[in-house]
Amino acid sequence: MKPILLLALLTLAGTAARAHPQFGLAALSPDGSCAAFATPLPPQVKRLRMTQLDTAHRRQSQWVRLGPMTDQPCPAAQAAMLEGAAYYPLQLPKAVQALNYQVVYTDTPSSMPHVRVCSSQEGLWFSAWSAKGRNRLWHAYAYLGYDVQPNCTVEETE
Repeated sequence: MKPILLLALLTLAGTAARAHPQFGLAALSPDGSCAAFATPLPPQVKRLRMTQLDTAHRRQSQWVRLGPMTDQPCPAAQAAMLEGAAYYPLQLPKAVQALNYQVVYTDTPSSMPHVRVCSSQEGLWFSAWSAKGRNRLWHAYAYLGYDVQPNCTVEETE
């Protein structure tokens, strides 16, 4: 195979991988943090992009390293009843002060997804939407164990 054709194929393969990131939900706790994914991640994935909203609803993101896959959730993920087939311990750049949940994904898509969080009766719904906010790419639920004021729309919970 000619080198130019091989380079073109590798470039297309890399572009295709970036177009469809895998999303998961991270449970962050002072006692240990992990991310839950519906399916195991490809073995070459060694870090995740973590996206969060600040109090002004601005999106922020950072890279976090992950440890080897396990089938057992960390205590924070277990308490929230996060559903997943694969759990990954997270190595965070700074200590976590309080329990919280964040959306994580495997690669930066061509444009950063919109991350939404809303509450239902006893938990939080997390979702990632296309850059224009028209198509839901992924969603997950975290159980809180106490009543909260619901503010989700139907499209955010289905």
